[in-house]
Amino acid sequence: MNKGINAPSINALEEYRVNQANQREIVWNPLYDTVTYAQAGQTSLTLFANPIGQSSKTIADTNMTLAGQLPAMQSFLVTSIHVELLPPALPGRATNAAGAVATNINDVQEVAQSGVLTMNIGNKIYVQEGPLGVFPPTWRVGGLAALAGAGEAADKFSVIDYGQTVGDAYEVLPFLIPSSQNFSVVLTWPTAVGITAATPIKVRLNGFLWRSVQ
Repeated sequence: MNKGINAPSINALEEYRVNQANQREIVWNPLYDTVTYAQAGQTSLTLFANPIGQSSKTIADTNMTLAGQLPAMQSFLVTSIHVELLPPALPGRATNAAGAVATNINDVQEVAQSGVLTMNIGNKIYVQEGPLGVFPPTWRVGGLAALAGAGEAADKFSVIDYGQTVGDAYEVLPFLIPSSQNFSVVLTWPTAVGITAATPIKVRLNGFLWRSVQ
């Protein structure tokens, strides 16, 4: 029973399509990926090579769905690049060694003051600059550093210690990563820089995703 509703014409049906052929939309949708920096240090790390589901990566680590490229019908306009050098230890912790103070800020400083970021699209370099400290993240944890005795034990301390690179965002003259084109971000160091413990490094490409409407 149509309850008196007339069937629309074929042309009128186009107004109700949920899939719009050859139509695109642009959304703000940064690309990000995370790798682990080894405690002993290393001389090279490649990002955006493993998508969700590979190498145990989840959406918390990366939003790549393919290895080193964007899916068909998607392109990405890069506007800025950020490197998050996450401190290896919790900012607030207990220790029995006064020398543990400034662990985090020292580790971040040592990794950030060297190293080079290279971004490749296809066989061409679009960004190559260092040290890594010139690519500060868009966020950080606010806080302070303190050292205080804990209880009666003279060798027990309560520590608040944090470090993060800061500065102006590293903006680029926008460039487009085409659909299905291989790209990568590689971090390199002239020598391995050891730190207190293995820690994540996240690279974020800020920009606009161009994709099919549906």
